[in-house]
Amino acid sequence: MLRRDPQESEARAPLPVAGVRNPLPAVGGVEPEPLEQVRQLAPLDLRRSRLRAVTAEDYAALAGGLPGVQRAAAEIRWTGSVQEAHVAVDAYGTEDPSPALLDAVGHALEVYRRIGHDLVVRPARWVPLDVALEVCAEPGHQHGQILAELYRVLGDRALSGGRLGFFHSDALTFGEPVRLSRLVALAAAVPGVRSVAVTRLQRMFHADRGERQAGVLRLGPLEIARCDNDPDRPENGRLVIELGVGDDGAPDDGLRLRLHGDGRGGRRARRAPRRPRALQPAGPPRPRLPGRRPRFVPGGDAGPAGLTGLPGAARADRPHPDDPSIGLLDAWAVLGDLLTFHGERIADEGYLRTANEHRSLALLGRLVGHQPRPGVAADTHLAYTLDRDPRAGDLPVVIPRGARSHSVPAGSDEESQTFETDEDLTARSAWNELAVRHRRPALLTADALRTRPELLVAGTSTG
Repeated sequence: MLRRDPQESEARAPLPVAGVRNPLPAVGGVEPEPLEQVRQLAPLDLRRSRLRAVTAEDYAALAGGLPGVQRAAAEIRWTGSVQEAHVAVDAYGTEDPSPALLDAVGHALEVYRRIGHDLVVRPARWVPLDVALEVCAEPGHQHGQILAELYRVLGDRALSGGRLGFFHSDALTFGEPVRLSRLVALAAAVPGVRSVAVTRLQRMFHADRGERQAGVLRLGPLEIARCDNDPDRPENGRLVIELGVGDDGAPDDGLRLRLHGDGRGGRRARRAPRRPRALQPAGPPRPRLPGRRPRFVPGGDAGPAGLTGLPGAARADRPHPDDPSIGLLDAWAVLGDLLTFHGERIADEGYLRTANEHRSLALLGRLVGHQPRPGVAADTHLAYTLDRDPRAGDLPVVIPRGARSHSVPAGSDEESQTFETDEDLTARSAWNELAVRHRRPALLTADALRTRPELLVAGTSTG
């Protein structure tokens, strides 16, 4: 029986409710996350989420995930007195990020900054290049068409089909070196090109440092290569292509690539794939930490064998039950056993694999960014059936907010669940026979029409 709120009058009188049922099943209930699942998933969150920036990769990953940042790179530098974390930012849609974006990145990274690191946020450093190619064309092809295609493939603009030019701002990233083999392969893939030779590959306004001979121009971790080849802004890079008609005797150059066949297959040097490092098995998880080994039983027949060799040990080998020294040793043994027992419990609760308390697992998981999933109560609709009182008539009965109802377990492995009403409900005994209102249209069948005495139609239009 349901009872009214204790603060109301006639609180001791039960409500005239004959029964409670739920016409529809309860939905939305979620069990709390099991403890064993917390032990398995919490260590993985340490790799998914970064709570502190320690290395340069941490700073770059955190900055790259901020709004307005397309990509970012970082480098830890030692200034002689302190370590500085230099973070370079490449913004969306522009080469020079705004001061507001740089301030926002610095403010966001300040929360993750490691103690002892000074944070410096600045734009990406663009490195203009000076590149010159010597291309030999196949006879019978238009030189202007070949030259235009070469500038288009090696340019800084987007190509058809979603491709990007070699020096497009999104094609190269921080610290990515410019390899001579890629330049030759892209240029040699242009139709009508017989051979390609790189005659100059160096930084703009810098002396040659042997990049062409080495086959690669290396950049710093905060630098991005660029070669806009814009006559109005020559400081942003220069690309020079000399085109000539090839013959059977091409000039001898170790950096020249001669093509055979259809002239589209440029060779590209490939690095052998690295063999994955074998992981050492960590072994099965320990159910508990190794600790005490209780061997001494207070009040047992075996005497304190550990006293052998001490003065008076011969007298203590066969102790008398009434000896007060044995009682004192038993008391200290019990105290030591209790201290070591609770010490083991505290040590077990300090590790994720051995903790058993839900609070310990929640706190340990929070250290690595894992929040255990809480339980969520289920919602359902309750239908109350009231007792009929012919003397009182059909009087309204208010079922107060917070009235509890218990579910009936379907089997022995289930437990009874408690539901509470979330608002006041006015009920009448005349409403006991009201059916549940369906939200979906009813399906009319021949059997359903035989049992219905009448059929109500909404509207009179049949069109």
